[in-house]
Amino acid sequence: MRKTIQFLAICIISITSASAQSNKVDLGLTGLINRNLNFSYERKLSDKFSVKSGLGYMLPGKLPWLDYSKEFLNDNETEGYLVVALNNLRISAISITPEIRFFPKGNALKGLYLGPYAKYADYMFNSSYTSDVDYTDNGLPFTKKDVVFDLSGHIRKAGAGIVIGYQWIASETISFDLCLFGPGLVYAFATSTVDSPEFPSSRDIGEFTQEELSVIPNVLGTIEVEQTSRISAKGTWNQILPICRFNLSIGIAF
Repeated sequence: MRKTIQFLAICIISITSASAQSNKVDLGLTGLINRNLNFSYERKLSDKFSVKSGLGYMLPGKLPWLDYSKEFLNDNETEGYLVVALNNLRISAISITPEIRFFPKGNALKGLYLGPYAKYADYMFNSSYTSDVDYTDNGLPFTKKDVVFDLSGHIRKAGAGIVIGYQWIASETISFDLCLFGPGLVYAFATSTVDSPEFPSSRDIGEFTQEELSVIPNVLGTIEVEQTSRISAKGTWNQILPICRFNLSIGIAF
């Protein structure tokens, strides 16, 4: 009986050792600054290759770097309603990031790595603000004060790039992953709707919204707006943008 127990113990230890450090789960630390919860799973495929999949979720809240955004708008003499819209903006997001990693030294899950990655992200936002609306009725000019506008929409990004990083495992269990450089390109496309039940019927809400957006610096392209009903307008925007990943993660290898 004793020999049987010893034999089983040896088998369990051998199996555990053989499969040790073939898997890794991580929590991203850098993204926590902006309410981003990033989890990932990495699987060793061979001595030189692993595959990794990341899942991210931004907790609902204010726009990251809000104060910087407001200063940028003020410097360009934009109207006050844009600052109000930014103050009231609430945003959340989900993202998926699959990648393949190549370890030149043949010690997968440890040391220097590089490889391609893809990324898809969906940012969901909503806000509200007020603005004065000039309009005409029977040929006479009028101004309706503090008309309420409700804004909602999505910004989606899909792209790819190359990642370079280094990771190490301490005490055979605790892992650290430093993504040093991850340049890439994404195609960003956005859709949004503006609703205003109090909007004057004699004016095109799409044209009015387009005029208000024209004061925003045209750094990242133009937002195209069209009226979809008497009180609603739809905005669309798309652009190819550069991205660069940087992250420090901590996890468990097993």
